[in-house]
Amino acid sequence: MKLHQLNRNSGDNTFCGPAVISYLTGINTSTAAACVRMIDPMLKRVKGLHVSTLIRTLKRLGFRADRVLTVNWDNPKPTLNQWLKESKDMRTQGRVFLVVAGNHYQLITGRRFACGITGEIVGLSDKRIMKRARVRYVYEIIPTADQRKKALETVGALDKFEKTSRDEYRNERSAQRKAKKIAKEYDIGIEVDRYPSGAVSIYFQPPDWMNEALSKGDLEFTTVAFDWFEAESIAYDLEEALRAGQKMGLDCYDEVA
Repeated sequence: MKLHQLNRNSGDNTFCGPAVISYLTGINTSTAAACVRMIDPMLKRVKGLHVSTLIRTLKRLGFRADRVLTVNWDNPKPTLNQWLKESKDMRTQGRVFLVVAGNHYQLITGRRFACGITGEIVGLSDKRIMKRARVRYVYEIIPTADQRKKALETVGALDKFEKTSRDEYRNERSAQRKAKKIAKEYDIGIEVDRYPSGAVSIYFQPPDWMNEALSKGDLEFTTVAFDWFEAESIAYDLEEALRAGQKMGLDCYDEVA
């Protein structure tokens, strides 16, 4: 298997995961990032990328990833330079290896090297290669018999996926605006924890008297959501609970405290 030249223009995704996909398939790095998002819709932007997500994306594009053990694996985390020396006999012409080292994805075939940093296929003597980085994983990347067909089908499905994603994004933004509007109107605080995967935890902070009423069993509501659609629903529930509590005079708990 031969590597393609990196397909990356100004404004395209610059991270190493999409770069690896581009070298293997010839597709643009931004298109590669879209393929990753199709595999893991929780990713809003493709920057840091878990190795399992990259492997699943490559599988969708028609590649098999076989875990590789080096000739001498006495050192559980050799440097890239050590691995290159140990794997000389294995790196024969046409075999392509995905190496994860220094929190970075790179491809090595024979004495050729490619990654998002070099931006091109270079020799192993290139000074931009981080040879002191510790190797965590090595996979041999093998195209399936129908690799080209799978890649074409995957890229062809992107338009529908992107349209659905845009619609979901607009709906999510609408739900977020409504939840924040209700919270602001009733002086309910909101805190949001965001995670690298794209997941969120949304915490509502109602007035003290509502929490007091909740603990006494006078009101029922929840304060934690895990997406903005759920947050919108909780915001409406909090609004209803707040109004009900005020009608019952429960907001006097603040004065007693």
